[in-house]
Amino acid sequence: MLVLNAGVCGGVSSDLKMGMAVMPTRLKFQNAPEINLHGEGLLTLCTVDQPVLTRAEKETLDADLVDMEAYHQAAALQRLNIPFFCLKIVADTVETDPDPAVVHAICGVAMKELTKSVENAVKNLVNCV
Repeated sequence: MLVLNAGVCGGVSSDLKMGMAVMPTRLKFQNAPEINLHGEGLLTLCTVDQPVLTRAEKETLDADLVDMEAYHQAAALQRLNIPFFCLKIVADTVETDPDPAVVHAICGVAMKELTKSVENAVKNLVNCV
């Protein structure tokens, strides 16, 4: 068994664009120990307790991505020795202060891309595990 967290995140790195599919390999949350995930690349996702919407807020994070759930899920599953993978679609970037209507529209379009990415990721993960 494995768990795949698929959803949206905020982009903190200026290299990320809205609508990109990303798979972070490191997770951070406050002062807790970092969690390393399987995968290629070096994207770090920081889980936070509240939405991080403005450029100024995003620039305070030492990460490439931001969300509100992945670290907690990974930590719980790590204690149970269940493999955890994370696939996100970038819904907003460091250059944008997201307008809720725009983010909603992006998420609608992103779900189609996310579905395709999840299908591909699951095929690849089955080969890894």
